[in-house]
Order: sequence, then structure tokens, then C-alpha cells
Amino acid sequence: MTALDWTLVVLLNGSIIVYALFRAKETHTSSDWFLAGRTLPWWIIGLSLYATAIDSTDMVVDSGGAYQFGVSMFIVSWVGIVIGWLLMAYVIGLPMYRAGMYTNAEYLEARFGPAARIISVLVQVQFRTMVLGMIGQSFYLTLVIVLGMSDTAAWSTVVAIALLATIYTMAGGLKAVAVTDAMQSAVMVVASVAMFMIVFNHVGGWTGIQNKLTQHGDAESIAALLHVGTDRVAHTPTAEMTALEIENLLLLGGEHNETTSAISVRTPIWLVCLSLTITGVAYSVVNHTQSMRMFGARSEWDFKLSVVLASAVLIGGTFLNLMQGIMGRALYPTADLLPVAASLQTVDAIFPVLLRDLVVPGLKGIVVAGIMAASFSTYDSIGSTISALLTRDVYGRLLVTNRDDQHYLFVGRWLTPIIIFGSFLYLPWLDGGMFNFYLQMVGAIVSPLLTVYLMGATTRVHRRSGAIGLAVGVVYGIWWLAAQRAAADGIQLLPTALMNPMATAPVSMLLTATAMLIFSLVAGWTPRGELMHEEPEGWLRTTQHEVVVRGESSLSRTSNLVPMVQKDATSSAQDDIVVLIHTDEGITGIGETDVNPWIARACIEAPGTHTMGQGLKEMLLGENPLDIERLWEKLYVGSAMNGRRGALICAMGALDMALWDIRGKAEGKPCWQLLGDAAGDHITPYASLQPSGTSFEQYKQSLVDWACRAKEYGFKAGKMEVTFGGPYKHNGLSAPDEKVTEVVAACRAAVGPDFDIMVDVQYTWSDAERALRTLRDWKDLNIFFVETPLAIDNLEGYARLHEEAPMPIAAGEWQNTRFEFAELMDVGKIDIAQPDVGRVGGLTEARRVCDMAAERGLRIVPHCWKTGIGIAATAHLAAVTPHCPYIEFQPASLCESVLRKELVVDELEIREGVVPLPQKPGLGIELNDEAILKYSVD
Repeated sequence: MTALDWTLVVLLNGSIIVYALFRAKETHTSSDWFLAGRTLPWWIIGLSLYATAIDSTDMVVDSGGAYQFGVSMFIVSWVGIVIGWLLMAYVIGLPMYRAGMYTNAEYLEARFGPAARIISVLVQVQFRTMVLGMIGQSFYLTLVIVLGMSDTAAWSTVVAIALLATIYTMAGGLKAVAVTDAMQSAVMVVASVAMFMIVFNHVGGWTGIQNKLTQHGDAESIAALLHVGTDRVAHTPTAEMTALEIENLLLLGGEHNETTSAISVRTPIWLVCLSLTITGVAYSVVNHTQSMRMFGARSEWDFKLSVVLASAVLIGGTFLNLMQGIMGRALYPTADLLPVAASLQTVDAIFPVLLRDLVVPGLKGIVVAGIMAASFSTYDSIGSTISALLTRDVYGRLLVTNRDDQHYLFVGRWLTPIIIFGSFLYLPWLDGGMFNFYLQMVGAIVSPLLTVYLMGATTRVHRRSGAIGLAVGVVYGIWWLAAQRAAADGIQLLPTALMNPMATAPVSMLLTATAMLIFSLVAGWTPRGELMHEEPEGWLRTTQHEVVVRGESSLSRTSNLVPMVQKDATSSAQDDIVVLIHTDEGITGIGETDVNPWIARACIEAPGTHTMGQGLKEMLLGENPLDIERLWEKLYVGSAMNGRRGALICAMGALDMALWDIRGKAEGKPCWQLLGDAAGDHITPYASLQPSGTSFEQYKQSLVDWACRAKEYGFKAGKMEVTFGGPYKHNGLSAPDEKVTEVVAACRAAVGPDFDIMVDVQYTWSDAERALRTLRDWKDLNIFFVETPLAIDNLEGYARLHEEAPMPIAAGEWQNTRFEFAELMDVGKIDIAQPDVGRVGGLTEARRVCDMAAERGLRIVPHCWKTGIGIAATAHLAAVTPHCPYIEFQPASLCESVLRKELVVDELEIREGVVPLPQKPGLGIELNDEAILKYSVD
């Protein structure tokens, strides 16, 4: 190592550490330390996942594994870890994220009880601190072989790295760790590329690798190194063994060939692939260093997309790193040929030897910096992860349950050095090849825990089966480890077929799953929906509620979006409540309603206090989300004492909308196909236009301009809001009724006779007589309908307008349920019914209102004044309603509401004045998570 090399090592890693300490100032609470305050974007999570997965053991230890086992080692990362990440993002981890969990162990208590949670912590502590020991050992080998350091100097350097990682991890927690991981990943990738190109060129490319391997070994061994589809055959020389030692060694399996003086153990390739896949999946699922980063995601979108980036980078990084072992095998066919001291001649020394002998100064500094960055990234990751597990799942759960947040932040920080430096206790166990030791421990201890996570997420096994399955699996694993050591003394504790390390993980998983299934057959199955529970009282529950995002089919997430509030606003598009319902199968339904979002949320989330005063959310627990009509009746009856009308029905409307979205997605059909037969191949929209201005002339001109723009946009009709009196008086303007007529006449003149005009006077007139005096003046303006001219409870007045007004009368935007519409139709005699899907009680109730209107010969023109969510639901309703000539549709480009513009990504589009029927499953929309994050006031 030259001065340039050392400069690169210090500069690249030192700058990252300094930045980590700078970012540590942002950490103030336990949520910041354990979850980065749930602020991490997908790309930081993805690179952090990669940096944590590809630590210095992958450069050193996994190269040794590839040297020993060949390209089958790729299966761990390319297949196992990637599958595990996808399972976490879409099946296992997503419900945990939605429930506001801090650790993956919390899920096991929710699903299987506290015993499973504690066992998970103990297994992870053992599992991950063992890896820390492997990192120390691998970096020690690099320092001794590459730099020629003495044992004391090398171990002192390893300790110094561990100490630096401890300092910035203690200070910043995940907020600092994830960002530095992302930066360190860049150094690691550059180092991997540089090292690969140098060794690849030295060995002579692909042809050189194959030729050199052929010169050194038999065809079967070479095939096993270069091809995944070849059985793995391991040979152990026996020339210097006694007959008793050979006999004892055969207890582990294999056949003794006296001619070659070797014991050969053949492992079928299917078993190799299965075992290595399990190893990779276990890494992603059981390992909280992975889930911790994902739980810090700022949104579900970031949560899911992060694993896509991590997988892409991992596939490339794995190839670059593990090929070092295969290329090293071509140069040094056996470990005893490695040009190092005899005490260092193990398969794990191959990477340091290649680095020392082949890499030139300058590049050598980059590679060593990459190895050091990989060590830092995993020291900090595992240190913070195990600290989180011990703090939340042991200390806060069992020992000290209700101290203030700063106390637990202090505990989490100071557990970090204990964990990192405690890992050095593993060093005496790693002499026989670190990957082999890792594989044995995964098969014996970690596989049962993986099985419990998978069974919990994908089956309804009994709650108590988790602890029983873990006990069976772990006992078998410990027994297998004991059998390995007993064989050296000639004691056979297991059949020879089970002694192969590759068989341990599959057998352990099979035993664990079988025990869980048998117990469940006897004790019963867990009912659907009873999978997630809140933390016990105290700090755990308080902090969980700080980040909770409700999930499962039994729970809903409600987001109040309020870019701004003007209490005198006449448009309800300034705020919204978005309701998400998540199913066990991973489907998310989307709904909204047009009512005060805080009141709607209370209606949904408030617990019940009476047999007919139950909470809406809790009534959905364990229910089949596809049985929508029955659920509507259950919610309506069960909440009757809380409110048979008003905000509670609006909240039901949002839930019902989301349930129809779920059903459509589950069946792969747009909602209108589930609601009935299509009335045509398109829907005709009208533009809903709201004026602006602080004077009458400004007001009139703005509305005229909006009407002209709507016609230019392709609309065939538009609704003009003209209000100078009543509760909706725009901008405080007041004018006589003659001015209303002047505005309407100006709009008609501007758009011409081939454009249908509706007029919304928004409850302006106090009685029918006054309304008729103005409406009679409009008889020659060809008005398609007049909306809500009177207070909605003045049914007698509406009946008179039906008889005497020269145009149809429309109303119903505020009506809740079909029962209120029955009064409006039968007593108020309206000509056009205007159900609002969210307010009337959802698509279920809106469809009933449409049927009632058809029976009475009335038309339907649905009201919708919110975002793309409600507009999409309205479009599906109109698609199956033949007596619906128009729907209210306000394009984002003709609107000033930021929620209308930004909340929904995939908007319905107008083509030649009509909207084609939606074709995507469910409501057919996608939310903009950034808008939810930006405008949420939760």
C-alpha cells in the first residue's frame, strides 16, 4: 500500500463518517433512531439494503465460498435474497409496515404470542452477531495478507473500524446509518468493478478460467464449479487418518475410496439449490437489518420500490465479487497452494491474496476502501438492528415498560457498542471456513424462524403453533449441531442422510411447519382478520401509534389531506380524506368522501360503545371484503346509534368505495363490470365551473371565460355556479337576482346554442316564489337543469318548482342513503337525482338510488366535487346507468385545487368530448404517494 492508497482509503471512508456525524444531529427521538422518522426515500433504502447485504464477508468470505463450491454460490443472492426481498415488500413485511411496527419480531407476537417474539430476538442476536464476527475475521485476513500487518496491528485496525462505526451509529441511528450505507455502496461498487476487471484480465478471460481449471482438476469437479446444474462432490483426504478416524468421519456421510485415499460426499444439485435459496430468503426475511430499513420508508411506494433497486444492484455486485473465488481457484487450485503463511491457508484467504498480488497501487487503495466501507456498513447496520430488537422486544417489552422516550433512546444507543464488540467472541469458531460455519448456523437455528414467518403470513395456523414450531425446529437444529461434534467421537445421533449440512435447512423447515400444522389441526385455525394486534400499554404502544399506518383487511388507513383551510371557502376541494383498506392478500382499495376529514376519520376509527353504536373500522375486522352488500348493511345497522345520516354515512361511502376497488382488483375487472351491464361504450362529462373575482364584472367574465375554455377543451356541456346570496355567496359578493340572470345569459351567448348549460345556484333562494320569479326569465336560455335552488329540506318548495319552473330541477348532492332520496323523489318531485357516491353511502347505495330513479322515470346526473378518486367511482356508476346523460367532471387543467391536480396519477381522460369506459381493474386509479406525504396533516 502506497501513500496514495492510504489517502484514498482515508478520504473515501473518512468523508462518509464525517457526514454521518453531521446527519446524526437530526436524531432526537427513538423513532428517528430506530426508523429514521419514516422519512427514507426508496433509493436510499435500496442502496442501504445492498450495502448491508454485500459486506466485507461477501468480498472475502463469499469469495471463499465460491472458491470452494463454485457458481452455485450465486443462488444465495440471485435467487434467495431477491425472493426474500420481494416477499418482504409485498407479502410478509407490508402488513408490519402498515401496522406501525418497529421490528420484525413484533409481528411474531402479534401473530403467535410473546414467546415467538422473544425467540426471534435471541435467534437474530446469535445470527447477526455471528456475521459481525465474520466481518472482523475477513478484514483481519485482508490486513494481514494484503498489507503485511502483524496480528496485533491487524486486530487493532479492526477494533478501530468497529469503534468508529459504533460512534456514528450511536449518535444517529438509522437516520445516519441508511444515508451512509447508500454512500458506502458507491465505493463498494467501484471497488468490485476494479477488482473484477484486473483479475479477469490476469486469468485470461472466460477461456483462461476454463482452461486453467481443466488443467488442475477432474471434469466432474470443474463442472460443479462452472455450472449450477451439477451435483456437488466434496473430497476429504484420508491418507493420514487412522481407521477409527475414517470410520467416525463416515458417520457424516459419503463413501471411502481406498484407492484415492479420500472420502467423497455427493450432494444432489436440487438439494444444494434448495438449501442455498433458503439461506438467501432467510437473510432477507428473518434479518431485521433488512426490514429495519424498509420500515423507515416514507411511503408504501418507497417501501416496495426499494427492493427493486436493491435486487438490481445486488445481482451485479454478487457476480463481480463471487467470481473472484472461481478465478482464484483457476490460479490456485487448492488452498494449501496459496502464497501465505500455513496458518492462513484457508479458502477465505483467496480474495486478500488476489488483491495483494494483482492490484496495482491506486486501485488497491480503492479496493481496500471498498472493503472497509463494506465493513462499516454492516457494523453500523447490525449494531443498530440488534439494539432495536433488544430495546423494543426485550427491554421495553419485558423489563422496563413505561419510561419516557429519551430513556429508551439512551438504552438503544448504549447497547450498540456491547453488540458490536461482543461479536468478537465468535472468532474462535471461524477457522474452518466462515461460509460453511454460517451455512450450518442458518440451517440449524434460522430456518425454523423463517418457517414461522412464512406460515404466519400465508396460512391461518393456530396462534400458539408458532412457539411450538420454533421449539421443534430449534431443538432439531441444536441436536444436529451436537450430532456433528459427536460423530468425531464415533457417536451417531442422526441418520447419515441427515448429516449433510445442505439437508439441515429443508429438514428443519419441514419439521417446523409440520409441528405447526399438526397443532393447528388439533387446536383449531386462527380466524381471518385476527392477525394484527397493538402493542401493550406503555412506551411501545405510544411510539407505535406515532408511525402507525393501518393495514390488513381488518383495518384501514385514513389520511387527512389539507393543503390549506379557508373557513369561508365555497369549494370542498380544498381538503380530503383518503381511505385505504388493505387485504390479507395484499390488495389495497382506495376510497374518499366529501365531508370534513377529521369528522370522517372519527366515524371510521372511533371504537364502539353499544351493540348498535359500533365503530366502522372494527366492524370490518375479519370480514370478507368481497361481500360488499352484506357489509354495507352490517355497517349501517351496527352504527345506527352513532348516526343514520350525515358524516357517518359519508364515512361508510369511502369504505364502500374502497371495497369495490378491492373486489375489482381481486377479480381483475373494472368496477362497472361488477355493478351491471354497460349502458354504452363511453360516458359524457360536463365541466363543473366555479368563478372567481372580487367584483360583479370580474365574476361574470371569469365564468364566461371558464365556459369558453371548457367548450374548447371538448366538453359538450358545462355547469355554471352563479351565487350572490344564500350560504354559498362567493367572495362575499351580493347582487340582486337580475344579476344572476345577466351572468347566465352572458354564458349562453358565449358558448352558443350547441352547448348544454346547467346552472347551480347553491341554495340561493329562501322560497319557491322568489325562485320562480328568476327562473321564468330563463325560459328562452335552454337550461338543461337548475341545481339546488332551495334549501334541501324544503321538499314542498321543490315540488312546486317541479310543477311551475320552465326547466328541470336537480338536487341530491347532500342526500345520505336511498331513504333520503325516496323523500326527495316522491315528495320533492325532483326531475334529476344527483347522488354523490361518497356522500350517499358508496357505490352500493348509489346504485340503489339509480334503480329507484329508473323506477320513477327520472334521470341521474351524479354529483362529484372532489378528486380523481371520487370521479373514477362516479364514472363506474354512470357506465351502468342508461338514464345518466352526464357526469360531473372537473379536469385538473380547469381546476385550481392542488388535490385535484396532484392526488391521482392515472386520471380519466376526455377524448372528443367523451370519457371511454375505464378498463383497468377496480377503480383503475393510482395514488401519488408524494402528494399524500406533502399534504397530509395526520
